[in-house]
Amino acid sequence: MKRQSISKRKWRNLCITTIHFYLFLFTSIGINAQSLQNYLQTASQQSPELKSKYLEFEAALQKVPQVGALPDPMFSAGVLTNKMVPMERAQLTLRQLFPWFGTLEAKRDVASAMAQVKFMAWQDSRNTLFFEIRKVYYELYELEKNIIIITEKLKYYDAYEQLAQTQFQAGKGTMVDVVRVQIERNELNTDLQLLKDRRQPLQIMFNKLLNQASDEVIAVPDTLILPDFQAFVNADSLSANPKIAMLASESRAFELQQKVASKERLPMVELGLQYMIMPLPDPDNIHATGDGSDMLMPMLGVSLPIWRKNMTR
Repeated sequence: MKRQSISKRKWRNLCITTIHFYLFLFTSIGINAQSLQNYLQTASQQSPELKSKYLEFEAALQKVPQVGALPDPMFSAGVLTNKMVPMERAQLTLRQLFPWFGTLEAKRDVASAMAQVKFMAWQDSRNTLFFEIRKVYYELYELEKNIIIITEKLKYYDAYEQLAQTQFQAGKGTMVDVVRVQIERNELNTDLQLLKDRRQPLQIMFNKLLNQASDEVIAVPDTLILPDFQAFVNADSLSANPKIAMLASESRAFELQQKVASKERLPMVELGLQYMIMPLPDPDNIHATGDGSDMLMPMLGVSLPIWRKNMTR
């Protein structure tokens, strides 16, 4: 019974230790993954190029309601200074120009397509920046792992050299074995120094991509989990590529611009309203006519695009 209780206790402790190990492993993986995500977020917030392209997108987006609005109405007023003429004393005119049917909608479509082009350009720049950040980040990870591996190997080479010297002194080995171990250890030291020399340029490059100080410390994870890249390589991912979508939006914008050009060759309709203030009747003026009532006259006009024939050729 005592052995059984001890066995159960060991099994329970082993289970608890295993659970703690996996909890630590998953936690470290989450922290490491979040570290790269934080770097990407920092880069997206601090990159001047991304800020500029996003502002271009917002500016293009603001043009959509502007190009789709009607032209400003025109108001005019006139006063007749010669009171001897039996005409109106003043007139007020309000006119509004209406483009041909579908012209404003076509202009809005063009502006929307151009705004989409700007947005896709921003996404493409962001993806390019994220790719460069991930590339340098993975290079730093590889560099640190190689430094750790070579450092650990150097410990074994110290033991190998002592063993070779001991065997040489005991007459069981040759000096060639000692020299070979020393040469291999020197080569490892040289490789280690070269790797350490690469560390600072990579760190400077990484901080430059993040638009932060070059001496900022970069947290490299102990464990790196790569995503499944095969899940992204399919027809849908290629069609959703920002560069491809940007080219498609540009093509659509050019087609819509042709539609706008054909619409602008059509006549424009003008509606207006004119209010005329008439003089009061003067019994002393024999030339005066009318009873002094003001007049309201609606107006309708159509533009004649006779000077745009060259645009159709």
